[in-house]
Amino acid sequence: MRQLFRQLTSYTPYPFQEETANKLLKQNVILSAPTGAGKTYAALLPFLWAKRQRRVFADKLIYALPLRTLAGSLYKATLELDLPRLQVGIQTGEQKEDPFFESDIVFTTIDQLLSGYLNIPVSLPRRLGNINAGALVGALVVLDEFHLLDTQKSMGVAIEMMDSLRRFSRFLIMTATMTEDCRRWLAGKISAAMVTVKAAELQKIQENLQKGAQRRKWHWVSEVMDAAKIIKRHRQRSIVLCNTVGRAQAIYRQLKQLTAEKGSATKIILLHSRFFPRDREKKEKALVRIFAKQAQETPSDAILVTTQVIEAGIDICAENLHSELAPANSLIQRAGRCARYGGEGRVWVYELENPQRPLPYPRESVDRTRARLQKLSPAILYFPEEQQLLNEVHCQEIESLRQYDNLENKRREILATIQYGEQSQYSNLIREINNVNIIISDNPEAIDFNKSKWPLSLSIPRQSLRLLTPHLQNRQTTWVVKVPRLEGSDNDSPENGFHFSWLTVDKIDQIAWLAAIHPRFASYSAETGLQLGQSGVFSGISYAQRPPRAVYRYRCETWLQHAKRVLAQGKELLADSPAAISRLAMGYDLAPSELEKILGIACLFHDTGKLSRRWQQAASNWQRQRDPDNPRFLQAQPLAHTSYDPENDWHEFKNGGKAYERGPHAAEGAFALARWLFDYYSAFRPRAGAAWLTRLTISAITRHHGAHTCQLSRFELIPRAKRWLEKARREIAAGPEIKQLLEVHHSPAGEEFATQLIFFTNPEWRPWIPLYFWLVRLLRLADQQATAAHSAGEQP
Repeated sequence: MRQLFRQLTSYTPYPFQEETANKLLKQNVILSAPTGAGKTYAALLPFLWAKRQRRVFADKLIYALPLRTLAGSLYKATLELDLPRLQVGIQTGEQKEDPFFESDIVFTTIDQLLSGYLNIPVSLPRRLGNINAGALVGALVVLDEFHLLDTQKSMGVAIEMMDSLRRFSRFLIMTATMTEDCRRWLAGKISAAMVTVKAAELQKIQENLQKGAQRRKWHWVSEVMDAAKIIKRHRQRSIVLCNTVGRAQAIYRQLKQLTAEKGSATKIILLHSRFFPRDREKKEKALVRIFAKQAQETPSDAILVTTQVIEAGIDICAENLHSELAPANSLIQRAGRCARYGGEGRVWVYELENPQRPLPYPRESVDRTRARLQKLSPAILYFPEEQQLLNEVHCQEIESLRQYDNLENKRREILATIQYGEQSQYSNLIREINNVNIIISDNPEAIDFNKSKWPLSLSIPRQSLRLLTPHLQNRQTTWVVKVPRLEGSDNDSPENGFHFSWLTVDKIDQIAWLAAIHPRFASYSAETGLQLGQSGVFSGISYAQRPPRAVYRYRCETWLQHAKRVLAQGKELLADSPAAISRLAMGYDLAPSELEKILGIACLFHDTGKLSRRWQQAASNWQRQRDPDNPRFLQAQPLAHTSYDPENDWHEFKNGGKAYERGPHAAEGAFALARWLFDYYSAFRPRAGAAWLTRLTISAITRHHGAHTCQLSRFELIPRAKRWLEKARREIAAGPEIKQLLEVHHSPAGEEFATQLIFFTNPEWRPWIPLYFWLVRLLRLADQQATAAHSAGEQP
């Protein structure tokens, strides 16, 4: 491990990194370490070592962080490492490069991870909701900056997830500001070892940073923060942290005015969440040039004014850090940007501008932090002293965790979400989304919303729009806010954009997801970002080029060819899943070969429902019209796919009406196979086990196109269905011949069939959920990949 670490970093690993890696190979771990200590490598090291040693440990590393920017920066840093044969991917709201968590190392956000576990992934359609949960099985899952999770929402889901998957996944929790009581409680809950960086080790870390020991002297300032105090204490680099965007903009304007009056050359930079991506990117590049590690030896004269966007994980540093009062855990996160690379720095904490105004933090924690700082100041706080401050200020946080001593209520809520796929549960279980997209325009009716471009907007909390209330109430002739209403179009097709009419509103509560604000009442500039309630120069609408919409083209393919291709793809996925197979086999008392049989059966027979008369007749009608000379079709084999190019064939297919309507097939195929599947599994499992495996398989087949499919339609299989199914069965040369086939179903509802499918809220199903997650994921990915490869003309 040391050799690998030196190869990757040119350094010898610290003891805490080795301890974390070695313990993680055996059990879950909770790591407490200060910012900048190297927690990321402690997570990567055991995974990379196990891969190089071909040791069965984890099939993939899913690294989840609370902020998109953190995920993006770690993704870029990992790409620079020498990692042959390993694919590194990212999946966030901005970078949707790995939507199904297929890479060996995946950087993502907590929101993406937890919503995937809940089967309501935020960046995927509802019908694809059951793919990502299975990625957790056999994975090493890292939850970084765990202390930033909402204890009432996302933290509860994460704890339940770790508890439910403890036999099938490995978890690493990393935190800098969680109290010791909370860490001990969590360690007991998820059976984790605790690792904490020792004081002597911290000194060694700082010595390696070539600037000597890290010293941060904290000062309490009982006055409100202003530009004069900041300038007075400024040397080369200063960072100013405000609790709100509006306050940051006000301090920025003060600093600009004061430096101009003094004729100072000090560079003032403003960064917050209300900048367009292109402007934010320019500012972040400027920060790297001035505040990053490699810039510290170069003289500078700059002040960064910012908000919580840099609290966690942003790798910049200043010798003076000014902050408005916030809870101790937030202040310690902010202080991580002061003397980050060693040396001595000063942290100045100021009284709030209006202590009675509502805060984005719990008021009790703010009040306790103020009281402790008043007693401590001035004081040098090293990591142990910071931990003591946390334990004193946030001593009540353990109570919010103890609500999960018994997880039953939270688990019922989670399982109901998985069962019904209600997207609204995202706000209840992970994070409340109360933001509104804002466009500044005096003529929103002229804005284009189409397939190739989309107007740039800024997402802000709905509460912030209250600043516009006086303007709404005092409006004379000019409208203030308009909201869109979707209009239908006669020329409806996948290639057309959206058509909106715009309605004037007089209350903030009437705004849903998007609003246009007249430029008399809002402004935007690359310097200060979005400002509400202030007019400015209207520069017109900017557009972002939208990535091309996924176009699904199909080539004609027989049913048997497709079944074989999906089986082959399933075997490839299986070969990449040794950790999942090992843990599932142990958890369910199944041999690895039996798991291979279960996946093989699902892959081979997932499209059994396409062997119905209706489906084959409609496919035949289309293929004859589309490509009458196709030799495969003339062989009279049943088809799995027909030739189809959406850009050229969409209108013709739509206008064909019932002649081309194939109807559903997933649940129908599962229903037809149910009796034979029970006989098949009975050959190597007791009757009770065979029944559960049958239900798992038909559930996966039923839901290989839609995560919540349960309805069964009428169908009748073609006369030669058994012949083709038998040809497929021989591909795995196992089990009894296919004789017990339900070839006809006339009931319009199929309620009885639905009761045989996995029902997450039924306690009897709970032990089988991880196996279902894994099976349906691999089936859906095998089907997608086999279809895509054939459509692209690749040889099987």
